[in-house]
Amino acid sequence: MNRAPIAALACALLGTALAGCARPAPQPASPPVAELAGGATRELTGFLSRKGPAETSFWAVTDPDGKVFEIVEVTPQLETRFRDLQNGRVTFRVERRGRVLLEQVRVTEVLLPAR
Repeated sequence: MNRAPIAALACALLGTALAGCARPAPQPASPPVAELAGGATRELTGFLSRKGPAETSFWAVTDPDGKVFEIVEVTPQLETRFRDLQNGRVTFRVERRGRVLLEQVRVTEVLLPAR
């Protein structure tokens, strides 16, 4: 078996791989404008529940389509109100805050059930 053709092929493949590394990395895709819009409010209706283990649990609303929204920046007053509303159908006015694993929202007003 002749090693020269194998060595030439290996060098060609290695050169191609290294040339690919020399190019600048592509820019990450920009998130859609809707993802960046903060401060705009909307209504969110669904079921309020606690998610996760006790040490790291959080409040969440699951909409009728099954999408889960994590509630962030919960005040002590909202915490108390959420405990009364837990596992029930609610409607909140919310502001989008971001997205980690779930879309995050901040509750600005509890619309339903009314007090």
